[in-house]
Amino acid sequence: MANAYNFREARPVDPKPKGMGPKILRHLKVEKGTAGGHVVTHEFEYNPGPGANHPDETYPFGAGDGAAALAHIAKHAGIKVAAAPPAAPGNALE
Repeated sequence: MANAYNFREARPVDPKPKGMGPKILRHLKVEKGTAGGHVVTHEFEYNPGPGANHPDETYPFGAGDGAAALAHIAKHAGIKVAAAPPAAPGNALE
């Protein structure tokens, strides 16, 4: 792959800042990325307790990272997925 670029290095996720309340995922949003991939955004619930709200987290995936993006979504949405059979040559999903 020419000009390979790891999109996950573009915006590292900061560890939980001190004073934050519980981190409760409200929903995941998946959008098409500008470079042909997808961007998965974690949006968190409003924190009614002590501490600040958690900022949304964004995870960009490149055009060739479809399997990684699906695995990420399944993991954070709590979906159990059986391993997919290998794709036939010339029959890629992307």
